[in-house]
Amino acid sequence: MLQPPGSVIEIAHVVDDLDAAIGQFIELWGAGPFYSAPMRFPTGHHYRGKEAPLAIDVGFGFSGGLLIELIQPLDGDRSVFSEALAARGPGFHHIVRREPYEKGVTRCEQAGFGKALELTTAFGERTVLFDTTALNGGFLEVVDLHVTFEPLLATLSQAHDGWDGERPRRSLSALFDYAGPDRGS
Repeated sequence: MLQPPGSVIEIAHVVDDLDAAIGQFIELWGAGPFYSAPMRFPTGHHYRGKEAPLAIDVGFGFSGGLLIELIQPLDGDRSVFSEALAARGPGFHHIVRREPYEKGVTRCEQAGFGKALELTTAFGERTVLFDTTALNGGFLEVVDLHVTFEPLLATLSQAHDGWDGERPRRSLSALFDYAGPDRGS
């Protein structure tokens, strides 16, 4: 079951070892299975207003109705993910609220939060992470949910609901026609 509109639907953590983190979140939070993929944006990613390379491995898994995202920055990454890992070590990074993209962006801008990350994913989703560290020690992500994120959430939630503990880490590309690890190359 997905969280209702207006609710927090995702809690993301930055990690230094994706495999170890997946194991911990399965054991401690009852999350899983996790679907993972490399994500590389040599261009098109804006970090604090300037274009910079994004290189991360991500894992997505549900715990009840809440999506857990685990993000491991890789060599060459210049983003809010490597920034947070260097400053604080592994831990909480951001939340995602289930709301229309334009409404979320307007709400965050009116609250005075600055854009720390901005990109369009390989799936066509606009994504912005607003810097809310003074408020909650992390960021608030606003994402274009209707493109592929909502269907992905439903699929991941169903996988969690019927999960028997087998195959704790799976490929995200197995769920749909994933565009591949390198955008624009």
